[in-house]
Amino acid sequence: MLSRIYVDNYKCLVNFELNLDKLTVLLGENGSGKSTVFEVLRKLQQFIGGEAKSNQLFSFSDRCRWQNVLAQTFELDFTMPEDGGVYRYVLVVEHAKEGDKSQVKEEKLFLNNQPLFAFEHGEIQLYDDASRPGPKFPFDWAQSGLAPVYSRPDNTRLTQFKEQVFKMIVTQIIPPMMLPDSSGRGDLLPAKNLENYVGWYRMVSQDQGLTNRLSQSLKQVLDNFDSFRFVPYGAKFLLEAKFTYDGVKNSISYQLHELSDGQKMLIALYALLETARSEYYMMCLDEPDNVISLSEVQPWLNAMYDLASDNRSQFLLISHHPEAIDLFSSHARWLERPNGLATRISPLPESEDELRISEMIARRWLP
Repeated sequence: MLSRIYVDNYKCLVNFELNLDKLTVLLGENGSGKSTVFEVLRKLQQFIGGEAKSNQLFSFSDRCRWQNVLAQTFELDFTMPEDGGVYRYVLVVEHAKEGDKSQVKEEKLFLNNQPLFAFEHGEIQLYDDASRPGPKFPFDWAQSGLAPVYSRPDNTRLTQFKEQVFKMIVTQIIPPMMLPDSSGRGDLLPAKNLENYVGWYRMVSQDQGLTNRLSQSLKQVLDNFDSFRFVPYGAKFLLEAKFTYDGVKNSISYQLHELSDGQKMLIALYALLETARSEYYMMCLDEPDNVISLSEVQPWLNAMYDLASDNRSQFLLISHHPEAIDLFSSHARWLERPNGLATRISPLPESEDELRISEMIARRWLP
């Protein structure tokens, strides 16, 4: 699981360190830096995956505005219980004073403090699983040196780290943006706002156990829901949801865009849960309790908590919802920006005078 995030000189994150558990909930006022943490995770995933160069993801204007530092530092720690190892990924991006370009000053990967990969001064140094030096060659200063390294028998640990990075799902679901169709074979990961839900679900629905579990879950929380089906539409596929009603002989099908925002949100949330149950993903969900009704929030939160407790899946949530705040207060981190500057983390205190934590926050008694 992802056990630690360190960021220095990215927007409001200055010398910022966040330690994570199987379930961690980020709380705080708007503008306190919660979504910025998610933004960093998504950008690092894109960078390591070779989707974009450093100057496309980490711009000069993304630096902290109240200090004159040109380098940005990012670190991720992944703890692997099966082998007792701790992977640490380090990326330092350096910007030119003119602000028109950036380059990778340093990119390294360690396992228990032993090197698995190093990219600095424009050269990549590969290591095998025993940290013995291997090939060394020049590479593009603006790209991740990890991205083009393919799996080999002697770099299984480096490959395992990359697999963990691509098991992160970082999303803020916005139901009106969810497109009704998918082209091609589908998408491996949800997009930033889950606009590609149909394409992503088309990929994960190849697991019949997952689709069956999802249908059973949705029947419990979505009135009259029966099942999904994909319908060919030219070169694309439409996703239809079938509903059955008492007194109506045949089921009625609706395309995704014909459903309410709350229905689409429930479909997406339970699909994410079942995916985490199957593949042990790390789910980074920004305000997943938005849109859905009060009676629908707690069942999903309980299902998510049970899943985080029972298997290797990990959840990092951002929430303003009182149900989530009170239910997960022991797993919460309070983010704040004293004087509007750098983000800092404070623990939540015990509730006082029998008031719920959410009520204390509402009355601005925190921190």
